Amino acid sequence: MSLTKSALDAHALHDQIVVCVLNCNRGRLELLDSVRRMDESRLYVELGCSSIEHYLQKKLGFKKSSAWSHKSVARALPELPRLRETFANAKMTWSTLRDVVSVATSRSEQLWIDCLEKHGADVVDREVKAAKGDGRDAPRDGEYSLPAHLVKLTFALTADQYEAIIEKLKLAQSRHGGPGDDGPFLELLIDSYLQSLSEGPSDEKASNTEPTKTVVYHQCPTCRTSAVETAAGPVEIESTAVDAATETATVIHIAPEEERPLAPLADDAQPDSETSSEMRAKALARDGHRCQSCRGRRELHAHHVQPRSTGGRTQLDNLVTTCRYCHGLLHQDRLIVTGTGLTGFEFS
Repeated sequence: MSLTKSALDAHALHDQIVVCVLNCNRGRLELLDSVRRMDESRLYVELGCSSIEHYLQKKLGFKKSSAWSHKSVARALPELPRLRETFANAKMTWSTLRDVVSVATSRSEQLWIDCLEKHGADVVDREVKAAKGDGRDAPRDGEYSLPAHLVKLTFALTADQYEAIIEKLKLAQSRHGGPGDDGPFLELLIDSYLQSLSEGPSDEKASNTEPTKTVVYHQCPTCRTSAVETAAGPVEIESTAVDAATETATVIHIAPEEERPLAPLADDAQPDSETSSEMRAKALARDGHRCQSCRGRRELHAHHVQPRSTGGRTQLDNLVTTCRYCHGLLHQDRLIVTGTGLTGFEFS
């Protein structure tokens, strides 16, 4: 089926893409079945190869890592029929299947499928990494946020810049007390640079007074479970990090009763009040200062899930953070949001 530009339809084009993904995934499963048969029969020896990985690299041009992952998944799938079916039905990508198969067992494969349906591929990727580190075959039960993990920060440098900067970093680290925790050391360097700017001429100070980027932390006041908001969702951190941040950060308290839903107003009642700046700040803080549809961070709005015009209340449970673009789509009925602040929001 082909579509001309004048006849393009979003739903028809989406259906065509789904068919393509289904064909790709089922073709990949046929490939994996053939790789497994070649592996088990050792017929690759007759083709001058010493292993199935060697065969995939030499005869098919696979990279070493890709050859290894195809071998591993091909060997594991016969014991994981539910994961195989999920992938065949285009409800899981190849990269997610490859990651999950590295830890899943017949006992836990449905738990990984449930985790994917509930949280998405990014969360599954983090959970797989954590499961490997902990020696588990299943995602965490009753998780509060994503598992803690290290994040690499990359800089693009020329060869000469790299050599010069490495030497300067070694010198700075030695004066700082030697190599250790990279995070506090890098933060100290940046703080020192910003401090040097603030100590410059008055006109230079005026040009460097922009506020820093917003970093959102969550902490339960009772159990002190803590997380930092990221593009993939909240990630576990030590409570001491939040304690340190509160010395200079704006603290927003959300009491349990503020999150409880209120009954919609009667049809003949006046619309509820508009969103106050304080209520908007709490909604944005709860949602990590990110659009809950596209995860963007610019020009954010607190949108009423049930409109005020139909009895919707101006309360946290009925407010969801959206960017300007997604907010416009909602008001054009081209995007639909359901759910609540307590149960979570879904967009379609």
